[in-house]
Amino acid sequence: MRWRFDPFISIEVFHQKYTKTDPDTGMPLPAPDFEMTPTKACQAEMFRLGWIFKQVTGGAKVFIEKIYEPDGVARPRHELTDTVALDFLVRINNPGLLLTTKPFAAPAGDPPPQLPVFSGRRRMLYFDNRAESSSGAGEIDLTMNGEVRVENLASLAPVPFSFPVGFPTLQQLEARQMIASGPAGTSRNYSLNAQKNTAVLDLPEGPWKVTPQSGNSEIIYLDSSLMYENFLAIIRIFKSPGLGWDAQKKYKLLFSKV
Repeated sequence: MRWRFDPFISIEVFHQKYTKTDPDTGMPLPAPDFEMTPTKACQAEMFRLGWIFKQVTGGAKVFIEKIYEPDGVARPRHELTDTVALDFLVRINNPGLLLTTKPFAAPAGDPPPQLPVFSGRRRMLYFDNRAESSSGAGEIDLTMNGEVRVENLASLAPVPFSFPVGFPTLQQLEARQMIASGPAGTSRNYSLNAQKNTAVLDLPEGPWKVTPQSGNSEIIYLDSSLMYENFLAIIRIFKSPGLGWDAQKKYKLLFSKV
């Protein structure tokens, strides 16, 4: 019996501004303007599991500890559950880059992009791997569209959170938890406080799709500990449907320039 740390997850952020390629593979290199760190909760979970997080240029890698039996069968050293999710913060060390990056800027002459509903404390980008799609070269596109778009915008809010309602006639809204197996998850209905025109959402932390009655839905990421963090996006990695945690995955994000 032996053990070792094997590559588990890699996440890379690309930007069309950078066209330099890896001389060995010929593939584009990640953008040096972006860096990635685990949230404190994710860091604690990886520490508990004995996993290793490594920052790399334009991304990050996670290594998982495995035990190899004499017959070559490998298994994680620690018992894992399907409910585990890993959250990573994407930071940008060159904010000026966003002035020429979609969806924050539009090509000259084009109208500004129509932004989705925003009800949280601040805007952010949100990505996860619930609908994995290959982008070639064994990579999985986290945007589902080939590039980051306005549809990936979400908002951050604390717990509990007073959801503002702009329609006096609205009486209810639905909050549905975003889970690994698809859009369906725990669902809770809230009644509107007619005097304050709000609904207080006291929910477990994480991503929720909130849909007012007869209104447009939006993604709100609930986490009080992140309210004063400086970051651009959150990436949540769920256990892939039908696959074990031992399956190596390579994820990517692509920002397009205007």
